[in-house]
Amino acid sequence: TGSYDRTVAIVDARTADSCKKVKIPADCESIAWDPHQPHLLTAASEDGSVICWDVRAFDTAKPYWSFIAHEFGGCSDISYNPTIPGMLATCA
Repeated sequence: TGSYDRTVAIVDARTADSCKKVKIPADCESIAWDPHQPHLLTAASEDGSVICWDVRAFDTAKPYWSFIAHEFGGCSDISYNPTIPGMLATCA
């Protein structure tokens, strides 16, 4: 889940105490799972940044990769291409 409290969280519904959170630089606008690498979760934020984590190492809070997609206006949505691995679209 992404939130306006500047966090992204994952929960394993199979266990009671499984909520893990990371802080992001601004309010979360969108999140998406990479369809070709299902262990990668990506978030877009209000400051224009796009940040991806390997959820297998989510505890470290260290991004797998990140970049600034939009310098003005933030990044309001992200979408992975379901047929081309590594292709990601963003919008402001």
